[in-house]
Amino acid sequence: MPVTVKTFATSGEAASALSSDRGACYLGGGTLVMRALNEGDISISTVVRSISLDGQSIRETATRLAMSEGAVRVALHRGLGALAAKFGQPKP
Repeated sequence: MPVTVKTFATSGEAASALSSDRGACYLGGGTLVMRALNEGDISISTVVRSISLDGQSIRETATRLAMSEGAVRVALHRGLGALAAKFGQPKP
């Protein structure tokens, strides 16, 4: 079964595409989506992706650190403590 790939400039546009297509799946990092496709999951007819980095941003000022939800999920992942330590940062 052919799969359509749709790329959007913003995550908001991608979200709209997801809500209007029952067979659509969001491609973030790709690990789970590509695995499902490679295993023949026929429930996925459309892969939606965004080229925007708004879901992965970290902004720092002298008094504040602002992180998007995607960045927070990475920072708090328990398996990444060794990676943070390697780069001289305290474990999350």
